[in-house]
Amino acid sequence: MLILWYLHQTRAETHWVYTFLASIPQHVYIIPTVLVVLWALFKKRWRVLLMQVPVVLVWLFLLMGLQLHWPAPVPSSSLRVMTWNLHGGIAGMKPILATVNQVKPDLLCVQEAKSFGPRLFAALQKQDPRWQMAQGDELVILSRFPVVQKRKLEFPSTPHIELEATVQVQGKTLHMVTAHLDRHRLNAAPWDPQFGNKMHERAQKVSHVRQEGVNVLLEAHNNAKQQNRLFLACGDFNMPPLGPLYRQLENQLDNAFAHSGLGFGHTWNASFKVLRIDHIWTSPDLVARKTWVEESTGSDHLPVVTDLQF
Repeated sequence: MLILWYLHQTRAETHWVYTFLASIPQHVYIIPTVLVVLWALFKKRWRVLLMQVPVVLVWLFLLMGLQLHWPAPVPSSSLRVMTWNLHGGIAGMKPILATVNQVKPDLLCVQEAKSFGPRLFAALQKQDPRWQMAQGDELVILSRFPVVQKRKLEFPSTPHIELEATVQVQGKTLHMVTAHLDRHRLNAAPWDPQFGNKMHERAQKVSHVRQEGVNVLLEAHNNAKQQNRLFLACGDFNMPPLGPLYRQLENQLDNAFAHSGLGFGHTWNASFKVLRIDHIWTSPDLVARKTWVEESTGSDHLPVVTDLQF
């Protein structure tokens, strides 16, 4: 199990086999251990049974990303952030708006919301005229605080973008980025023929685009850091908490769920909950006090919510 984790951490995104092994639900890797446990119980081989304990712990914490952070007290001045892939809004306005009203975020990032994002903005602004919107294609940032600047962050070699909004929050300037990185697929996507039909070629090209996305995000973070401004990034990264790209982000930013979440934090899919691929990242001067995954029927993804303290 440790060897598998090491391969995930070092070879994913560099070789198509390891890339797909790291991208699939990690539940499958515990199956041999479960069979050994059942055999040991049947045969009353207690030593063999005991030997499976470290294997299970490695699987739980390193492969599955189990977090055991009990929620800390949240001050009234905290900033609530929510990110959610809306899947085009095909579930309709009612469950999506109900979830947003239940959570009551101050900042909301949504993906796959090219046409639905403005509709959601209009519905929220009817309830509270303070809401403001920034949009770049399918990416939308909604804020109860003033949005003073917005810009598209373009990838160097592809038409992909990320969206950045500069927000004035409680007397501080916050740079906020939302992203939706391409995911690795077993089959070619008909809407994205540029990645090719052969699996190894497709994996290599997708990994290249994903690396560009991480580079663009980290460059935005460095720009904010040089200006002594707060930084926040959220979105659908199609990235479990494993692999070189996740570690690149983790080296410079704090993952909200990894610092203040409880459980596995699976965000996809809403029915079976097998992967944690949606994330909220913050600069170290933003402290995540409590992070959770909100239940909802509004999308095939579940939203991630965090309470931040300056």
